[in-house]
Amino acid sequence: MKIITEMHRSGTSLMARMRFGSIKLTDKIWLIVGIGMAFHILMATYSFYAGRIKVWEYNELAINIASGKGFVIQHLSTNYYAFCMPLYSFLCSLVYKLFGVTEYGVLIFQILLSGIHSIIIFLIGEKIFNKRVALLSASMFFFIPGLTYYNVVNLHSLALDSLFISFICYLSIRIRENFTVNNCLIYGFFSGLGFLSRGTVVAMVMSSFSYFLITRHIYDKQFNKMQISRRILPLIFVIMAFIVTISPWIMRNSLIFGKFVTVSLASELLWRGNNPVSIGTSYTTNGKTVISTISQNTLSKLKNSTEIEQGKIFMDLFKSYVYNYPLKFIKYLAVKVYYFWSFSPSTGISYAGGLTLLYKIYYATLFFFFLIGTAFVVQKNRLNHPIILIILQCFSISLLQSVFYVEGRHRFALEPMMMLIAINYFMSFIDKIWKNDKVGLA
Repeated sequence: MKIITEMHRSGTSLMARMRFGSIKLTDKIWLIVGIGMAFHILMATYSFYAGRIKVWEYNELAINIASGKGFVIQHLSTNYYAFCMPLYSFLCSLVYKLFGVTEYGVLIFQILLSGIHSIIIFLIGEKIFNKRVALLSASMFFFIPGLTYYNVVNLHSLALDSLFISFICYLSIRIRENFTVNNCLIYGFFSGLGFLSRGTVVAMVMSSFSYFLITRHIYDKQFNKMQISRRILPLIFVIMAFIVTISPWIMRNSLIFGKFVTVSLASELLWRGNNPVSIGTSYTTNGKTVISTISQNTLSKLKNSTEIEQGKIFMDLFKSYVYNYPLKFIKYLAVKVYYFWSFSPSTGISYAGGLTLLYKIYYATLFFFFLIGTAFVVQKNRLNHPIILIILQCFSISLLQSVFYVEGRHRFALEPMMMLIAINYFMSFIDKIWKNDKVGLA
């Protein structure tokens, strides 16, 4: 009644009051998240009933956990007990235990993760730019092609991986502003969880603290007067929290294998991107998977080996490649970094040509505004801006991933951060044009 009275007094129409600009900020965020999730649910529902869901190994692991078999999967005729990082499969197994083994349940779970991710994008945008950039970025997040495709068509860990990458970026910005023990412990805990989802997250931790120490040394005179032990104390708390968080997984693997193991598939992944027929991806120049090029002799050895023995075989193959082709190895490290941020020869090999072309146009536009937006901020603020921290963390992931092999989905996880920077510059550009137009009209 009070609202109706106020509207009557002001002479404002109901439609004018319903404008997006008049809605409270928190309501705007929930509206954006609700509409975005509804859009993803519609697409996921279509994918599910059209039978277009793509299932990955994570799903088999989740089913095995839910059925009581444990975290185990068959790979190369051998049982693997540490096939990949466990967090996503364990979370999916909880979905199966609660709602039954249904692919649709996992899709809804992934869409819930995307809703949370959108809020994190808003928080980052608000903290380093402004509310308008934050709201637009949170809205556009639901239309990022690669992430959307993996959220609504694939049962894959990418939704969780990308969420952790963005959240760790947010936490690192908080530490930059307030370098306290509590913030460092929180950062270490969630970095540990992120590591249990995606191992390359460890590169973010290393790069962010290198940034903290360097920038504080340059810009904080009080910091330089501290003893070295006090300067690195927060880093020690991060490492402690990180180790405590991942320790159950490490201890479990130590009991199974009798040695330190994070992921037993790591040697194979290293070999995939570093062998004589590899182009830096999991495919060869003629479109075959790298794993299909293994010689019969090696294949027979693998089939008669345990999980750890197979890892040793792949590691020996990798070492042999580096020893025999050192220049090629170094060259392809650089090539893989280039592929990570652009397109590899195998880009779109599993998708229709038209969709690949549309994605390339989208990404070229995004990358252009991302680069200009980065230069725009750096020119004004030099090193002392959160964008530099975000870019450093993203680039560190690309470097570590390029030691192994590179696929387009590895970059999809970083595109929300790229989009945030691109939108900030785009909005600044629009504002400048609008201001010039108003001056001209005056």
